[in-house]
Amino acid sequence: MRTTFRSLLALLACMTSLASAYADDSKVAAARAGIDALVNRLAGDGTAPVRNAIVQVSVPSMQFEHTAVAGIARADSREPMTAERPFYIASITKSIVAVRILQLVEAGKLSLDTTIAQTGILPTDALARLQVYEGHSYGGEITVRQLLQHRTGLRDMLLDDRHHLSDEFESGTAPGSLGGIWSSQLARYVECRRQAGTCSTDETARLYPGHRWVAWNATAWQRDPKNREAGLINFFLSEMDNAGLFPPGQAFHYADTNYILLGMLIEQITGRNLHAELRDSIFAPLGMQRTYLSYAPDPDAHPRDLPPADFWVGDIPAISSGLDISFDWAGGGVVTTAADLNRFLRGLQYGKVFRDNASRDAMLQCVDTPVSHGRHGGYGLGIRCLETDFGSMWGHMGAWGSAMLLFPQQDVAITGTVNRLFDNEAMQSLVFGSMTELQAAGLLREPEKRAEAAGAAGR
Repeated sequence: MRTTFRSLLALLACMTSLASAYADDSKVAAARAGIDALVNRLAGDGTAPVRNAIVQVSVPSMQFEHTAVAGIARADSREPMTAERPFYIASITKSIVAVRILQLVEAGKLSLDTTIAQTGILPTDALARLQVYEGHSYGGEITVRQLLQHRTGLRDMLLDDRHHLSDEFESGTAPGSLGGIWSSQLARYVECRRQAGTCSTDETARLYPGHRWVAWNATAWQRDPKNREAGLINFFLSEMDNAGLFPPGQAFHYADTNYILLGMLIEQITGRNLHAELRDSIFAPLGMQRTYLSYAPDPDAHPRDLPPADFWVGDIPAISSGLDISFDWAGGGVVTTAADLNRFLRGLQYGKVFRDNASRDAMLQCVDTPVSHGRHGGYGLGIRCLETDFGSMWGHMGAWGSAMLLFPQQDVAITGTVNRLFDNEAMQSLVFGSMTELQAAGLLREPEKRAEAAGAAGR
């Protein structure tokens, strides 16, 4: 009788386990269906405003991973968007560049308190004009830490100009910025490309949407400091020198200028181009086989079997239209896939990219920044931190509609894009809509378990 009773208990336990497994399967199916429906609502028919979208959502603690795609990858080929299609991640690149800087700090090549003057990336006369506030030149005093945290007082060469900040304009772009000039010439450039004979070769070459940018041209600077087309920092010094916003370290102002200088610093220290450094130190070790820095000189930095997906600037498909976005470089020039981006995010979370987890922890020490889109948050070393209805969130977003975000209390990583310039609404729908679907399916941790999970994150 005792043996029979034990057998019955074992059978009941087995049945309970099977029922639990089937329940979990139903939750997974519900979450997948919900996320698929979300992405299809955003970009299902490949028409305006969002023409394509992709999201990868992973919750390892729940053994859940799903990639949803919708829309048309490119306007020229009309191929459907797929999970393997690479895309431009814009400012998420900053997190990757920040990792390489911290790796060099770990190797003793520099410190977070190293100043620009000590690096030698700019000549003395250029450095004297880089950041001038109320008559005092601060350029040489700017530290690596301040560059990483956007606390330099430098204007954003892409969106600000000498007299205005980007947030003063509904377009998000000041007219005298590089981005403002690029945008004002965009329609003419597209017309020149689409209608043969409309423009001369010289006119087309002068238009910013077709201009190939380098970070800095020292020879051109010596010949003519006002040659703003010679390089990105040449443009900045020509158009925004002596126009600092505040003394370094005193406040926060987001600026791609900071990360262009960091890219120059990586190349100066290593003697190699930026793509080679990111490839050998980050992409390859993490298995990011479909990731590269666009416009890089290495043969392996060109598109592989699939060209990047289009992102849209208004009604213009940027990649299919031949727009040159080399101005992004260290501030936003990486091309990758949702899966590779997830590999980077989890690699950062678990400290796989560093010798010491203290480097990762330093990245995540966020300093408060102005409230953005109604959310309280801060900025660390190449990382944004925000408080959300689902708990804390960190990672980065990009202007082309891209997202790389981790919810550590929930063990959720979300990577993807809506491939549309400045479409924060669609990007946030992609991210928080995915979280809502996980919650509805019962795949998010209970609130009382979040603190414990947060403490375990990264271990």
